[in-house]
Amino acid sequence: TIVIYPVPGFFLNARQFYGSIGVDEFYDPAELGVSKGWNWRVPDSLFYAALRKKLDAMPKDQPVAALLLTINQHGPHDRIDAIGDYMNRYAQSDLAYEAFLEYLTARGRKAGVVTFGDHLPEFATQVFEDDDRRELTDYEIRCINFTCKNAAGHDSTEQLDVTLLGPVALEYFGFEIDGLSRYGRNLFAQCASDVSRCAEEVRLRFNRA
Repeated sequence: TIVIYPVPGFFLNARQFYGSIGVDEFYDPAELGVSKGWNWRVPDSLFYAALRKKLDAMPKDQPVAALLLTINQHGPHDRIDAIGDYMNRYAQSDLAYEAFLEYLTARGRKAGVVTFGDHLPEFATQVFEDDDRRELTDYEIRCINFTCKNAAGHDSTEQLDVTLLGPVALEYFGFEIDGLSRYGRNLFAQCASDVSRCAEEVRLRFNRA
């Protein structure tokens, strides 16, 4: 299990947290030689290249789960032409993502890929007054070199809380979900799978579990 983090590992106590849940390897930008740590404009391609290097160094039959976080799209964006700046960065990110998918396909191994956003950029406050709208982003699940299976009860046209994205993806990849994930799915079904709208007690029951 690998985590590639886009800012210094002490931010949000990330290094210690990921270690506490059993992640084998954690790398921040300085360790990867990508930047000194706080650089909001690091191209996504550099982080993908770092992950490719790690994968290429592993035995061919080594299973791996990797979480790669990027920062280029996050902002802050240009104050004069924020949307133009955002779209330029988006184009760069899109090309880097496409190249990484091509790499995984050429590698010839089965690979499940989940891509999801964090939140809309800071200038979205000029467009959406509602904080909830700014927290909505897209996600994508891809099965590379194999065919996706169906996820029980999942409708890709409906909003899905990020808390439930992992279990849904695992089902698409052909895994059985664990008991905790099933419990969470049943708990949050009562609030249309939008965890933030569930009663506090419901969220606490999941946390305690």
